[in-house]
Amino acid sequence: MPPTRLEAINYAQTIATLYSLFDTWRDLGKPGPAEFTFAGAPLIWGESARYERRPGPRDRYHWIRERAPIGYVIEAGSTLVIAFRGTATETEWANDFRFPTRRLDLRDIVPFGSVHDGFADLFESLKRDLDDQLERILLTTAARRIAVVGHSLGGALATLAFSSISSRYDLARFEPVGVVFGAPRVGSTSFARAFQTVTAPGSFWRYEIAEDPVPKLPPKRILSLWSYAHVGEAIRLDVDFGSDRENHVIAGYLAALALPP
Repeated sequence: MPPTRLEAINYAQTIATLYSLFDTWRDLGKPGPAEFTFAGAPLIWGESARYERRPGPRDRYHWIRERAPIGYVIEAGSTLVIAFRGTATETEWANDFRFPTRRLDLRDIVPFGSVHDGFADLFESLKRDLDDQLERILLTTAARRIAVVGHSLGGALATLAFSSISSRYDLARFEPVGVVFGAPRVGSTSFARAFQTVTAPGSFWRYEIAEDPVPKLPPKRILSLWSYAHVGEAIRLDVDFGSDRENHVIAGYLAALALPP
């Protein structure tokens, strides 16, 4: 069963709060995890990377890595929400364009085929943080449902997180659901098939504004070398806010969901 409109709005607002939290972190000078916390919601930190030229007598290229708060776990009523924001730093933008696919390195779960190199790298960097928090929270939570949600890049991370926790934990009592907004394709057709084996039918939903370009990326095939396919079920929002940006930002999804059905 798809989320109700009110549920979708609440999930999107949870993600919008994450973007505001990121802005605060940036304005404070990008403090580390020990110095930057959010009351009542453990933060999830992810590390992205870009390849950059280092000027000097001998030009060299090297990897620049940056750690930033990209998600959190929050209890909203009877629902435990795991939320991820979209791209917000230069390094995350560079990660987004690492289109070659590779095996997702999650040693404790079933093989998941090939996924986007940049998304896999970022998810692998945050997985231990996510698992540590979940293992602690699941022991004490009174929540009756788990929702894994995300926007844009965060939608890709939510896709990987949903597949990971669905395969690792017994979540039957929580009625797990995944809900993403403006999410790109994440992996190959083999990933899409593996995703189906570990998630329940009708448990993962993709909201897509009709003119949002991001759900059309990466292309289904790139240079006959890498293939991509969506997972879950799409919910199309037939609106047009006049530009690619306005059709993609989380505020656009909130506005589209607020329109009469």
